[in-house]
Amino acid sequence: ITKQLSPNDNKVSMYHIFERINTGGTPLKGQEVRNCICNGELNDLIIELNNYPAWRDIIGNPNPNLRMEDMELILRYMALFNNIEKYKKPMVDFLTIYMTENQHPTNEFLNREKERFKKTCDILIEKFGSKPLSKKGSQNPRGTLKTAFFDAVFTAFAKNINNIPIDIVDRMNVLTSDEKFTRLISEATTDRNIIQSRITMSEEILFK
Repeated sequence: ITKQLSPNDNKVSMYHIFERINTGGTPLKGQEVRNCICNGELNDLIIELNNYPAWRDIIGNPNPNLRMEDMELILRYMALFNNIEKYKKPMVDFLTIYMTENQHPTNEFLNREKERFKKTCDILIEKFGSKPLSKKGSQNPRGTLKTAFFDAVFTAFAKNINNIPIDIVDRMNVLTSDEKFTRLISEATTDRNIIQSRITMSEEILFK
């Protein structure tokens, strides 16, 4: 039995102990560890949202990832949307702290997060079709979902979900072809200033 005594307001130490013990066989991914040590209503919500049809269409796979990497994307978005002002590296600890602090949230919190997430997924699919954040192009020749691109665009949409311009498709093309934005999603992607800059730039180009 292991108990974290300090700090008593998050489970970062527990996370790292669990991670170090988990060195044999197949090491667990970050969200697999959080699923064990941060079990609660927020974790249940993330599991539920991970099965939302529009989200599965964004991911491009009808089946949830066995290593919970898609669940970690949902957590990453929530943490950046709600707590970016508290962000500091490493990202793995930021996500663990956020999930610890919100392990047992109010029903109001859960309902708000659920409604915003689903509405954001729905509008992305409506405006851009299947796999909207994985479109092939000069900046994404393989058509893969890049985490840094996801957190910038998804968070920007969530912040402006009631303010979608009629030319949003053209605006997305401008964003994805911008050289500065390409650097922001490709270099030092977990630096605080880089994260804030790419979300801000996404909002300015897509919604201002």
